[in-house]
This record gives sequence, structure tokens and C-alpha cells, in this order.
Amino acid sequence: MRDNFSKTVLDTAKSRVSNHCSFEGCWKSLSAASEEGPNKVSNIGVGAHICAAAPGGKRYDPSMTKAERGGIENCIWMCQDHARLIDTDEVRFTKEKLIKMKADAEERAKDELGIIQAVLKLSDHVGKGYELHKKERFAEAILEYSEAIKQYPDCAELYHMRGNSYYCLPDCENAYKNYSIAITLSPRNAKYYYDRGDAFYCFHRYEDAIKDYSKAIDLGIYCKYECLHWRAKAYYANSNYKMAIDDFNILFESGSFTDYETRANAYYMNKNYKEAILDFTTLIENSNENWTFFGYRASSYLFCFKYNEAIADYTTLIENGNDQVEFFENRAICYNNLQCYSLAVRDYSEVIKRNPDNLYHYFELGNAYYGCANFKEAIKYYSFVLTANPQNIACRFSRANAYQENDNFKNAIDDFSMIINEVSDNDIYYKKRGECYYELERYVEAICDFTKAIEIEPKASYYIKRGKCYQKKGSSELAFNDFNKAKEIDPAHSDF
Repeated sequence: MRDNFSKTVLDTAKSRVSNHCSFEGCWKSLSAASEEGPNKVSNIGVGAHICAAAPGGKRYDPSMTKAERGGIENCIWMCQDHARLIDTDEVRFTKEKLIKMKADAEERAKDELGIIQAVLKLSDHVGKGYELHKKERFAEAILEYSEAIKQYPDCAELYHMRGNSYYCLPDCENAYKNYSIAITLSPRNAKYYYDRGDAFYCFHRYEDAIKDYSKAIDLGIYCKYECLHWRAKAYYANSNYKMAIDDFNILFESGSFTDYETRANAYYMNKNYKEAILDFTTLIENSNENWTFFGYRASSYLFCFKYNEAIADYTTLIENGNDQVEFFENRAICYNNLQCYSLAVRDYSEVIKRNPDNLYHYFELGNAYYGCANFKEAIKYYSFVLTANPQNIACRFSRANAYQENDNFKNAIDDFSMIINEVSDNDIYYKKRGECYYELERYVEAICDFTKAIEIEPKASYYIKRGKCYQKKGSSELAFNDFNKAKEIDPAHSDF
């Protein structure tokens, strides 16, 4: 039997910390208006046992009585994440540590209440504004706070309270202005910097938000981990992915926040694909039908050259109705890299069917057909691209190779010649055209091309090819010289 807390104990624990999370560095507010209706409230607070409610639980103390185990002194009010966290590691979260967290949180709530009570005594306008704010009548609360400020223009907390009402409207610009006045009047108050950071964040002034969150942390903000979390998000929004990752890792190590999604995206944007895969995998395990996570993980696998894993994710996406063009295209890339060319043909054909205006896809379909040794189809798609863009050297080179493989040496020579007219310092182009001349028994032209290739890059294979041309022409001495030169360059060449 579990020794659970009574409603009275839970309500007392909740009230003693003003319904905030007691976990060190969190202090998250644990209730808010619900989207379900005007009379509904969302509560995410729970009363956690410091010493377990039943044998086998973390920190179970058999010496405690049933009343002690279910009593207020054994109850610590926390957010759901931290309530789960403390029950995963009793070495790290000892009974003594949790008792201290509870005491610190209750002391903090007293301090905050003391500040509020002191300010409330200043003027009836403050009390009215405070009550109106709690009822979410923010515009009216602002009017009351403004009247109080007229009476006490040097009270930093009044500007802070008015800033909070502006923030909830939301009117982030006026919230920022009021928080700034509060900071001028009380420059060592970490809470003011934290709240102004939130206002900056809301109207996308991320660099300013980062500065304020950092200042709040330096001043010892009691909700340090929540502040770190928002600074990490601000770094991410400002495209400073490395700093975002650093903050997220501090949070993960502390066990305070587990925002796998933003950290996964930060890893992805920072090209830390292996780490991104781990976080996206965790997200997928916890939310199996969020297809965005599959898409990012598939891309991460692709960038890590894990083509089989990427194919599995892209296939899952496509089979579940997420048949975006990019998924077929990326899966085709994976198939090409795995030399599964017929499957690449299938996917590129689907891509072209859906997006017939992108020439690159026709070029890649030609490459897939080339990999299948279907040179006739490859030539067809390369020709389609070249008709639209005759200056595409990569495509012309691929078509020339396809012509050569298909024994259409004359057309291959024409394509290689056009390429050489544009790029005259690449040995590969001369070597390939020389091979075609050789097959047509045009040995003089072949010798000229192999000679040019040798001038650019004196490889053993080029000397051997030219030597064979000399042999065919009956120039044995020149052939012998070339073969000897090739052997001198590379004695282990496969042609010897």
C-alpha cells in the first residue's frame, strides 16, 4: 500500500511555495489559464514524496510511520518533469538534498510575498492593480499601477508589476520600457533582467534577450535553469547554434530541462549530425507520429553517409502519406550511393512526375540509368538537360561517357571536344577523347590527346595508352619508350 498525500497536504505544500516548482534553479509557475474555457485552469504541479510512499521506491525509509510518510514534511511541490527526475536517482537526489530544496523554496516564497505585501501597502491602486492582474484584466491593472507610480515614481517594483501586465497583454515594447525603468532604479535585481529578456525575446531582439538572461544568471537568478533554457532558445533563434547547444547541455546534465526538440534542431543546424540523430531518436520514441522528427533524422543519416538508415526513415515517411518531393529525391540519392540504381530510377521518375521543371532531376535520372548500364536512356535524359542548358559541362561530360560506353565514339568525341573548348587544362577530358579516337583507329588524334594529357599530368596510364597507339602505328621504339616511362612512374601498374 502506498502512503499517499491527502488533498489538504497537497494544497498546503502548493501554497507554501506559491505554486512554484521547488527544484533548485527551476521555480516554474505551475498553473495558468486553460484553453478549455474561461473557468478552467491548467495545473502541472505535483506533490512528490521526499521519502518514497511504498517499499521499493526511491529513498524509502522503513522507520517512518504512515502519517509521517503522507505528511506535509515529506511532501515537496514540483513540476511534473522534476518530480519524475528525483525518482530516477536517489544517489544524486538524497533525502537531505530534497529537504534543503523544500526549505529554500519556501523561504524564497516568503521573500517574494514579503516584497509584494510591502508594495501593496503603498497605495490602494497597487492592490487593485494586483487583483486585476490576477483576473487577467491587464489593461485595467496598468491604469491602476500608473496611478500608483504617480504617487511613488521611484519604486522599481511598481514599474516591474506594470511591465508584467503589459507583457501579458501582450505589449512587449511597453513591457520592455517598464522593465528598463525598474532596472535603472534597482540594477541588482536579477528578476527584472530576466523579465526584460523575455520581452526582448518576444519581439525577436534575441541579442538583447541573451544579454539580459546572462545578466540575470550572473546576478544569481533563483530560476537559473529556466533562464538558461530561454537563453539557449534565444541563441538558437539568433542562429548561434553552438552556444545554444552549450546551454542545453548544461540543462541536460543538471536534469532540469529536457528540450530534446530545440537541442536536436541546434545540433542539426550546427552540422552535429550524429548528436542530432540521438536526440531525434529520443523524440521519435516518445512521439512516434511526429513525422518532422523522422524527416530531420533521415537527413542527418544522409549527411552521416548512413544511407540504409536514411532510406528506412524516408520510406516510413512516404508510406505514411508524407510523400513530399524532397523525400523521394533524398531517398534516390541514398539509392545512388548504394549503387541500387534501379530503385534510384524509380524515385527520380517520381520526383520528375511531381516537379517536371527542375533540370537537375533529369540529370540525376540520367545518372541512375547510367548506373544501370542503360546508356540509351541515360543519353536521352542528358540530352534533355543539354537542350535547355548547353553550357552544362557536367551533364555534357556524363553524356560523352554514356556515348563512349554505348560505342557511339563519334558523338562522344563531339561532346568531349566541346568540353575541351571550354576547359583546356583538364587531363581527363583529353584522355577520354583519346580513348574514343583509339577505338575508331584514329591513332594520330589519339596520340595528340594522350600527349596533351601527359603534359598536364604525367600518369603511367597515359604513357601506356599512347604506347599502344604507337604500337598500332608500328612505331615500336616510341611505344617501348612510353612503356618504360610508365614502368618508371608506377612499377606496380596493372597493365604490366
